[in-house]
Amino acid sequence: NSAVVSYLFKKYSFNNLKLAGDPSFPDMEIGDQIKIATRKDWPELNSILKKAMKVLPQATFFKLENKWLNTTKKEPKTKIIALTNKEKQWIKQNKTIKVANEMDWPPFDYNEFGKPMGLSIDYIKLLAQKLNLDIEFVNGYAWTELLKLFQEKKIDLLPALYKNSEREVYTLYTKPYYKGKLGIFSRKDDSTIISYEDLKNKKVGVQEDDGIIPVIKAQ
Repeated sequence: NSAVVSYLFKKYSFNNLKLAGDPSFPDMEIGDQIKIATRKDWPELNSILKKAMKVLPQATFFKLENKWLNTTKKEPKTKIIALTNKEKQWIKQNKTIKVANEMDWPPFDYNEFGKPMGLSIDYIKLLAQKLNLDIEFVNGYAWTELLKLFQEKKIDLLPALYKNSEREVYTLYTKPYYKGKLGIFSRKDDSTIISYEDLKNKKVGVQEDDGIIPVIKAQ
């Protein structure tokens, strides 16, 4: 995720690295599409989030982008969410939603001094407020552990997840709320890598259980 690495570059003054190129992997969704993931056995949660997102992305997401990504987008007017009686009843029966909070994926989802932070965290809070849902953040775990807890239904929602065929078995997705760019980052003195083809026979550093791993292995 280019936005994540760019944020870390600026925060920690990494002067020896650069954006080497856009991987543009075949058979992958164009760009960097971040979605909200919910338990597959809770279609109601997925449905009400999608309805809230139809209101909030246009009304408030620009403000979040401005805050976390230093953009300058204007904020349009809000709309009303139309929930069905079944969805309203589901909310009454499932008032508190357990939401994963990563420790180290700024500026989208991270934890600082015990406080969940990031664009994705703020976005989930806005959606929950709009839907009158309570949130219980689950943190202190590595990414692989959060995924396992989600598969075991001990976590109800992942605020930022890439879509791939392996995860679709146990996950329902919303539409993307953020579309950016993926990037290959290399040392500044290395000019040999500009696309995914140049990664062949190279050692590539990727977070364990990252959504891009099956895509890279398939090439």
